[in-house]
Amino acid sequence: MIVELCPSPAGRVKVRATAEGFVLSVPGGRQIVCTTVDAVWATLHTQAPVSGALLESAFDGLEERYRRAGEHRLLAAVAASGLRVAHTPREAVAGL
Repeated sequence: MIVELCPSPAGRVKVRATAEGFVLSVPGGRQIVCTTVDAVWATLHTQAPVSGALLESAFDGLEERYRRAGEHRLLAAVAASGLRVAHTPREAVAGL
C-alpha cells in the first residue's frame, strides 16, 4: 500500500514487509529496518519529500481496489500516516 500511495520515492526506495516490520532498501545499497508505518513514511520523506497532494490523489485511485471494509480501513490508516509525515518539516521527521 505504501508503494502504491507514494510511487515517486518508491521508485528509488524499495519497501518490503517482514514479520518484524519493514525493510527499506535505499540508494547506495543501504537497508533500513522500520518497525512502524510512521517510520517507513519518515524514511521515505527523508529520501524524497512526500507530497500530501500526491498521497491524496493516489488514495482516491486505490479506494476501489481496497473496497472490502478491513482493507479500506487499513488503506485509510496508512494514507493518514503518510499525510501526517508529509505535513511535518523534514528536520522533525528524523525523530519519528
